[in-house]
Amino acid sequence: MPKGSTEQRQLNKIWVTRRLDHIKECGHKFSAYEEPRTNCEWCWFTFFNTNGELVKTADECFREEGRDILERVRGKKFTKMFLRFMSTVAQFVNEQKGKNEIRVQETSGVGRETEQAVQDGAQLNSIRGQSWGKDTVNSNEFGER
Repeated sequence: MPKGSTEQRQLNKIWVTRRLDHIKECGHKFSAYEEPRTNCEWCWFTFFNTNGELVKTADECFREEGRDILERVRGKKFTKMFLRFMSTVAQFVNEQKGKNEIRVQETSGVGRETEQAVQDGAQLNSIRGQSWGKDTVNSNEFGER
């Protein structure tokens, strides 16, 4: 079979050619199995998000041994982008905690307001029962019952 035949090209397209995904934010091609070659933060963030086991291992290494060992093993660019990724994740977690605290405060405030409204309604009903008789409530303006 000649090298440039259509059948050969179709087989290459199916079995040999790698089809890489593109990252929406930056438009770069992305492979989850290889470190990004660029300094694009979107590419690195996506890389770390898709490689959870790598992040877990790098985090353990960083916590136990420090930055120097991580730089020696993975390189300066990896370490720099890893620390940016971890600080971004920490910031997301702190923002989420703040939102949850605000929701709890709002919910507890609504509960107090609802509780107060129920109490006010009970007081209003007791006042109505005392000052208005059944005759007055059921009669219309012509005095008919």
